[in-house]
Amino acid sequence: ISFELARRNLWFNSGLLYWMLADCWPAASGWALIDYYGLPKASYYSFKRCAKAVVGSIDRENGYYTAYITNEGLTEQTLQVSIKKLNYKTGTLTPCVEQSMTVAAQSVARIALDCELRENEIVICDLQNENIQDRCFYKEGKLELVKTDCLCVTEKTNDSITVEAKEYVHAVVLEGNGVFSDSYFSLLPGQCRTISFIPTQGKKTEITCVCYTIA
Repeated sequence: ISFELARRNLWFNSGLLYWMLADCWPAASGWALIDYYGLPKASYYSFKRCAKAVVGSIDRENGYYTAYITNEGLTEQTLQVSIKKLNYKTGTLTPCVEQSMTVAAQSVARIALDCELRENEIVICDLQNENIQDRCFYKEGKLELVKTDCLCVTEKTNDSITVEAKEYVHAVVLEGNGVFSDSYFSLLPGQCRTISFIPTQGKKTEITCVCYTIA
């Protein structure tokens, strides 16, 4: 949330300093993005997403919701913007915004949302073009997660894994001795994603998936 706030307050806030990159000893927890053994932690994947040139965020102020699209790249970007309400208990999706939008370089665009969140609902915003893909969400109150088994592994290779969600999954966590192209990402009901990985130390990587949904 702090990273999203800093990004949408472009030029009022022009950067963040993060401490620290890697653990210098084995530790069960800590601020580092990479553990002592060179494997990315959860924060690594979150920071990787937040540091992209184009990111979205959603905020509520004075009872009104606004979606923000921050483009800190050097060229303008035309994006397909898809904003939906999701009932994470039933999997029901309600479209709010479906439009194409051009965002100038080094600027922030805003979309006022005419929606109201009810019990068990969140807002999800997807941004996409041929080079960019980003997803953000907004939930009222505390975010509590519980494990779920509604994820299927549809394919595995020596350097990739494909997963599909039977229901909404808020966090897909990939674990193993490898560096993944992504982890800790969400999937809508019926959505698939293929994630590549680089095995560490030349070993065959055994991948396990743990997934969580909103309580």
